[in-house]
Parts: sequence; C-alpha cells; structure tokens
Amino acid sequence: MNEVVQIQFADKMLSFDTFLSAIRNVVKEEVCKAVGKRPFLTQAKAYDIYGRKNVERWKREGKVKDFARGSNGKITRHEYKVSELEACACQVQDYLCPK
Repeated sequence: MNEVVQIQFADKMLSFDTFLSAIRNVVKEEVCKAVGKRPFLTQAKAYDIYGRKNVERWKREGKVKDFARGSNGKITRHEYKVSELEACACQVQDYLCPK
C-alpha cells in the first residue's frame, strides 16, 4: 500500500514529493547562479530531454516561457528555464483530463 504524505501550509496542501521537487528546483537554480552556469537549455536540448510535444504543450499552456536570443535584431535560438521545465516534468500530467 502506497501512502501519500501531505504537508499542510497556511494557504494550501502539497504532497511531500511535490514539496521536495519545488525545493530541488530552487536549489538547482541558485547553484547554477553561484557557479556561473546559465540556468537555461536550448530548445533543441529541451526537446531532447523532455520531449518535443511536452515542451510545446507546456509553452502553449503558459507553463514555460521561451527566451529568444540573438543579435542585431535576429533571433538565432530559443531557450527555456531549466527550473520551469523541471517543475512541469515533475507534475502529474493532466493533458487527458477535460478542462
């Protein structure tokens, strides 16, 4: 029997796994800042790791934001924040549920 542990906050209740995922994402982003590593993935790398359709769906739903990079007014690549991608990947998928 799988028991789900819940944590009650003043404004909401979360599962322990969701709470740990949120903390992990924040810590990962802060470590990236501390060591000088950019907390972004290129679009190609994000598609490779998380799946093209997942990333496109998250973008369409507004869960992740793409950052256009380039110079002289030309966009040469799109990047996504690792923390946003990880947060979406850790959530229980709801794409089959009616809205």
